Amino acid sequence: MIYLHKILPALFSPYSLFFLCIIVGLVKRKYAIIWTALIVFTTLSTPVVSSFLFAQLEAVGSRKTPADMLPADAIVVLSGMTHSIRTAKGIISEWNDPDRFFGGMELIKAKKAPVIIFTKGKLPWKIGPPESELLQATAIQMGVPPKQILVTGEVETTEDESREVKKILPSNGARIILVTWPFICAGQKSLLKV
Repeated sequence: MIYLHKILPALFSPYSLFFLCIIVGLVKRKYAIIWTALIVFTTLSTPVVSSFLFAQLEAVGSRKTPADMLPADAIVVLSGMTHSIRTAKGIISEWNDPDRFFGGMELIKAKKAPVIIFTKGKLPWKIGPPESELLQATAIQMGVPPKQILVTGEVETTEDESREVKKILPSNGARIILVTWPFICAGQKSLLKV
């Protein structure tokens, strides 16, 4: 099922739509379609336009500071921040975008919750250990006591993450601080029934 989650968005991505317009334009010999697709795609790809559009997505939920957050039962940091690569000395993990991790660290150090939960993201095609191992080790290096760090079972999707987090929390009414991308979800939530 995870393959379907990853393939379907790619089929409807701007790249796919651009190439579909090119193919339709060539087959129908309508070069206006090709030129229109090229102009729209190029315009949307410029840093000025793409930055503006991304800012509109992020405007839905602005970044919060620890002072903005009420105390909660747990801080939940979703997966998707690292990737693994092969080296001459074996497989190592590297950061893609550690913003969520460091946001979670700010919150736990500000004592906004007694525990921080990392989800154990592991996609079938990913090499190396689950991301949570790097997150947990780094959090301990940064001074978070191991007893304050919880890790879910293996997950592939955000839906899996919510189910696994629910298994760890004490009740359906547990309050969490969810650390993720602003345009996906932001702020403080009560964990809903899944």
